[in-house]
Amino acid sequence: MGKIIKLHKENQKDDFSDEYPQGGNEEYAGPKGPLSKIPSVKYTIPTVIILCTFSVFTIISSGSITGNYFFVSGTSLFADLEIWRPLTAILVHSDIQHLMSNSLLFIVFGWMLRAYFGFKIFPVASIVIGIIANIITVAFYNPSIRLIGASGMVYGMAAQWLVFYVRFDKNYTISKKIFRAAGFSMALLFPTTVYPNVSYLAHGAGFVTGIIVSIIILPVAEKYYNLLDDKNNRDTGILSDKIS
Repeated sequence: MGKIIKLHKENQKDDFSDEYPQGGNEEYAGPKGPLSKIPSVKYTIPTVIILCTFSVFTIISSGSITGNYFFVSGTSLFADLEIWRPLTAILVHSDIQHLMSNSLLFIVFGWMLRAYFGFKIFPVASIVIGIIANIITVAFYNPSIRLIGASGMVYGMAAQWLVFYVRFDKNYTISKKIFRAAGFSMALLFPTTVYPNVSYLAHGAGFVTGIIVSIIILPVAEKYYNLLDDKNNRDTGILSDKIS
């Protein structure tokens, strides 16, 4: 007959050692998952590298000649078939203020996505989402309108996090997770002030694309997350050894 022995480990440190405060969640009924812990700062490295890349390309594109090679528009993409532009448009911003407006959410979501779900989710899937969002956006715009910036990608990253949070978080019921995700979306992602030079269509395209892509690649995220969950169980004393 099979037997399960529970082994307890104490005082072990790893890349997810500091827990978020739970605030007395009465719905919690099992071991806390990896999402209840703050990941190591080292997982911000990819976001910092990419932000530095954004900065370099923004500086390069500030010239009147070089700047013409990075934006994306309906004409440049669909008529001239310059297929690199949905990617290069993510890299450049109109100025430092534009770049900084995307930086905070980019760092936070990039950090969390990379730490909890792996390199394939961020930056790989996030960049793909940004590219798709740019293509969708210029498809609906006047062909002459030029699009630049990483906003579509950032909103896609927010959508990635929300989908994975609803799927993998263990501290709340599914209904409460959906409610919290919807509340976050309303509070943080929808503008209270409308500016004429901001592409809200790109924001929406990125968010919707992020949801769809994240649902499709859930098995990829789940594989990486399960490795973290197994390690979390070991470090919190819920390691189960089956003995026949």
